Amino acid sequence: MHRVIGSFGIGSLEVTQLSDAAFERDLRIFFDGVDEAAWTAELGIARPEDPVPYGYSGFLVQGDGQTTLIDTGMGARAREPGVESCAELPERLRDAGVASDEVDVLLHSHLHLDHCGWDVTGEGAVAFPSARVYVHEAELDFWMTPHPRAPERDVRFADAHVRPLLDAGLVRPVRGDARVTESITMIETPGHTPGHCVQLVQSDGEALILVGDAMHHPAHIAHLDWHSIYDEDREMAREARRRICELAIETNALLTGPHFPILTLGRIRRDGSGYRFEPVDAPAVRG
Repeated sequence: MHRVIGSFGIGSLEVTQLSDAAFERDLRIFFDGVDEAAWTAELGIARPEDPVPYGYSGFLVQGDGQTTLIDTGMGARAREPGVESCAELPERLRDAGVASDEVDVLLHSHLHLDHCGWDVTGEGAVAFPSARVYVHEAELDFWMTPHPRAPERDVRFADAHVRPLLDAGLVRPVRGDARVTESITMIETPGHTPGHCVQLVQSDGEALILVGDAMHHPAHIAHLDWHSIYDEDREMAREARRRICELAIETNALLTGPHFPILTLGRIRRDGSGYRFEPVDAPAVRG
């Protein structure tokens, strides 16, 4: 059994990770070109095909006067055998006590199909009609124009799932690093995609970084040059991971991501000239 929802505290905020799928899979595509013996040893598995816990998820942030949702998983689709909480992010949101029309802010790390799927309902209607939607302008340009390098499957998906939000006037493009709520700053980290952003969540002197797809596994922290096949610009992706690590050290932030199993939290520590991930228990929610 995999956890499909879990909450923790950051200062006066409550952060809840909401699963849209929890399962085990072969992770070799996230270590493209890396010696198999090196990355399998790092993950503690014997063979590249050995399954490793993985998931699609979003994050709910509450406690600063806004109800903020960060990424929306894969969206409506057929249920898959062996996958827990498959296509159930809306149910997990309800489990957290939030109705879709109570979401005030929707943020996107980027617009790959496993991060914007529930922007619309299974019928294609805008899922969060009261939300202000923040996406980096370079991300919108890449997928919605679209750019010649943008994969056709993802372009079609973005058109079906993000275009309705644009048509409804809900999208507010950001550039650079942008503070979008009292507690959350979008940090520009291009590389995986041209407009990829991570989210820096801060409250009462505490901090959290949600890494999007800059890191698909904590192993990417110790090995900045281990790449997913989906990293659009590998040099920029490596630099993005370095920037995230430095920011995490500077702010003493907890770190997790939408593909990390619920709840996988840690801090970044220096390790010689590089970095390492130090797992920590989830901080309790205050009150």
